[in-house]
Amino acid sequence: MNQLNVFVDSAAHVKRALKEDMGLEATEHEIRTIMREDLDMKYRKVVPTSIHGNSVKNLVLRQQFAISLTRLLQDGKIILNTDESWLGMSDFRRRKWQAPNTTNSVAQLQTADRISIIMALDSTGEVYLSLLQSNSNGNVMDIYFR
Repeated sequence: MNQLNVFVDSAAHVKRALKEDMGLEATEHEIRTIMREDLDMKYRKVVPTSIHGNSVKNLVLRQQFAISLTRLLQDGKIILNTDESWLGMSDFRRRKWQAPNTTNSVAQLQTADRISIIMALDSTGEVYLSLLQSNSNGNVMDIYFR
């Protein structure tokens, strides 16, 4: 199932697939034991990532950014580092079975209603925080802290 890039979120999922595809019966305990001991798989937390986050293009762009950033800091420029997180998602699966040396990330689609938390730190040590609430009607409420 992992070779087919199927999201294996539970032993029950594997049990159903074995029954439907091969007509095999197994207990969930047996399946978990086989995945853990024979296949060296672990049941780990899912890491949500952007769909294109680690494409070759984006990896090269991040490297070029790091080179440019280093030059700016050497010239004494003030850099503002900003990070955004949000509450509002449609996929609440938190863990999945995975084989060793495979990624545990899952692309996520955004929902219409959400709360955005934006925090920034500049190269002089100043901290900035913004909370933004938006909904599907286009209404936005922003609270800014410095």
